[in-house]
Amino acid sequence: MNDLNAIRRALDTHSHALGSTIDGVTRSRQVHDRIDSSRRRRNRVRSGLALAAVAAVAAVVVPQLGGDGPDAADRTVLGMQAPSTVETPAYSYRFAEGFEGNTKRLLRVEIEASDTPRILTWATATDDQDVQVRVPESTAWDSSRDDFADWVEIAPGTEGTVEIASNTGAVGLGAALYEADPSALEDVVTGFHGEYFRAGTPTAERIGAAVGDPGQLDLRIPFDGSHRRISVEFSCKGLPAGAVIHAGWDGSGSMADAGDACQDGEGRGQDDLGLTLNWMSHDTATFKGEARVWVARSEDDETPLDPADHPDARLAGAVYTPTVDVVPVPGADITLDRTYLHDSHLWQLKEVYPSTADGRVISSIAQDGPALAVVSTTARGKKQTVATVVLADGRQIGDGSKFGLWDGGTGTEYAVLPRGTGRLETQAKVEGKGPAPTQHVGVYRLLD
Repeated sequence: MNDLNAIRRALDTHSHALGSTIDGVTRSRQVHDRIDSSRRRRNRVRSGLALAAVAAVAAVVVPQLGGDGPDAADRTVLGMQAPSTVETPAYSYRFAEGFEGNTKRLLRVEIEASDTPRILTWATATDDQDVQVRVPESTAWDSSRDDFADWVEIAPGTEGTVEIASNTGAVGLGAALYEADPSALEDVVTGFHGEYFRAGTPTAERIGAAVGDPGQLDLRIPFDGSHRRISVEFSCKGLPAGAVIHAGWDGSGSMADAGDACQDGEGRGQDDLGLTLNWMSHDTATFKGEARVWVARSEDDETPLDPADHPDARLAGAVYTPTVDVVPVPGADITLDRTYLHDSHLWQLKEVYPSTADGRVISSIAQDGPALAVVSTTARGKKQTVATVVLADGRQIGDGSKFGLWDGGTGTEYAVLPRGTGRLETQAKVEGKGPAPTQHVGVYRLLD
């Protein structure tokens, strides 16, 4: 697998649907900048917070219970029956494995890498439901919900040790691993390498799709209605080395992405292309008619390749639009979605914090559970490269993000804040000279 594919396959596929406005430029930054940004987005929710200490009881890796079959006997965890299926805003999941530690205050579950989206639920042997769950490369998740009533996402490609700890030292922990069941999705449009475009999510809907013929390297995707925001997703195979995928729509230039993932037969590393939507228009215009996906030699040369030279190459694409209300940000020409789908949970906007004079946001927040911070960074000068970080109580969440923005262009970053976060701070640094960008933060609470 080449380096670009490795980056894409390792990307967290945190299930954010159409977000608030992104870069308002009509052309994307250079492809290598986009790859660097993807690498940073993959790590953006790595937590700098250590797992809270628990009483000194040795933790062990426990054997799995059951297996592929969802029989009740196989689903017994701590004497309880784990559900055969779990419904979340992202998927319907089916039971895969069970784990238990009857005498433990810390349960470690070894997770192998998989291309299938998964979730992990848990239960306690006592009435004390207060636990903390840590997934590799993710923020610690605190929960007090009933047995098997909460979950954490195990994104495709994730492997390592998931730790479940009692926050109060209570003894007896169990867990159940579930795998997504894409067959439960309706009206799926199939792409290549197992990739597909779902009909919609709780926050977005597909409004158009097309699958090209062999050799068709300039694909038009008609869509219904008139929309202020659209996202274009693509699937491809058989492209030549060095080719670049372009996407555009009426009234805009194009965005570009390297086509390396279409060469080695492994796809882009994320089968469900309708769940995590990436290329999105800014919301200052109305779009209607059709979107376009095509293959060119480079980002600068947008001339489509000659189909006669690549008779086996294929393209497929889909267009999505958000279905949620937007909330204008006071004093800024941007909006935030009222509802987000992120990490297989639904989140609802509760507070909006404005930028301070130097472009940072420092706010005291009262938080008794996990929260999602959506940070919009807007450039205030000619093309700027802006690096951003999010801090919770002075500790950085993840590796931050990097955006290439024109004046007025906006980049969006997401960070899950641990329970108990008292102060949220964001920082933005411009590479080279130029005025500091403005930042606005929406803080979201769990809705599901």
